[in-house]
Amino acid sequence: MQLAIHAFVLASIASIVLVGKTLTEPVGPAPVHELVPVATASAPAPSYATVVKPFGASVRVAPSWEAVGLYNAACGMSVPVAAVDGGWVKIHSEGKVGWIAASRVVLGTEPIAVDCADQPFLHASTEASTFSPTGCLSLRSRPSPEAAELACVGNGHVYAVVDGPFDPGAGGDWFRVSSPTTGTGWVQANYLHPL
Repeated sequence: MQLAIHAFVLASIASIVLVGKTLTEPVGPAPVHELVPVATASAPAPSYATVVKPFGASVRVAPSWEAVGLYNAACGMSVPVAAVDGGWVKIHSEGKVGWIAASRVVLGTEPIAVDCADQPFLHASTEASTFSPTGCLSLRSRPSPEAAELACVGNGHVYAVVDGPFDPGAGGDWFRVSSPTTGTGWVQANYLHPL
């Protein structure tokens, strides 16, 4: 009987040691959470955001395409950077804090020169005239060539620009526009010309 108790005690101690050892050893590689530094000795924090898209950038009140637009920054405009948060850049400009989509700017320690010659500049509340080689410009329900067509207008139709520019990820800019005869919708920026 004493031998059985002794074997039981030894087995219990061995299992505690083995379980304790496996609990302290890593099971696999530990997850790595890398923090991306805003500034390092070799890469200082960006000080400026320079708009590089031909149709400029919409400066918004919050980091979202759904947020209200404050104003549009023209191609080549450089503004001081306050922070970078995901796909958005927080800026200080015209006495206000705003957000620009990071895809529309280049960040740097100083403003950069951008060739924006002959680039049309549109902003909310301006008017623009249409021109399409086909003679029919589609007003869409959302910024996509696959979206439902709300109207087809001939060349010279005048729209009020409501919002934009917006790039839904296909590489082309769109503006939200409105007119009394068509209502509100989206048109491709290349077919709008400021009045």
